[in-house]
Amino acid sequence: MGIASDEPGFLESGVERLGDGIHTKSLLALGKSYKVSFACAGSGAAEATVRSKGTTEVKKLECDGVPVPTRVQDAPSRITIDVTALAKASGMVAYRIAEFTP
Repeated sequence: MGIASDEPGFLESGVERLGDGIHTKSLLALGKSYKVSFACAGSGAAEATVRSKGTTEVKKLECDGVPVPTRVQDAPSRITIDVTALAKASGMVAYRIAEFTP
């Protein structure tokens, strides 16, 4: 998941140890569409949850380094992102938010 700081549409990203997980509330531009991508590297699996406008999207992440995307359309001003390890998973987990034009 290479991210250049001058990439068009890039908004936010983060990396954490899988044992700590990711727990963030991200500010978005109201009404725009976004692509939220997750990746986990290490062993085992994790669960990524995105909460937006009363809906919850859950994605399973295998810790194989392969990005797993989800979309937030007609965004509220804030979304909640949580990533937690499943069972005895270990490694690193990352997320990235970028504007998306459908």
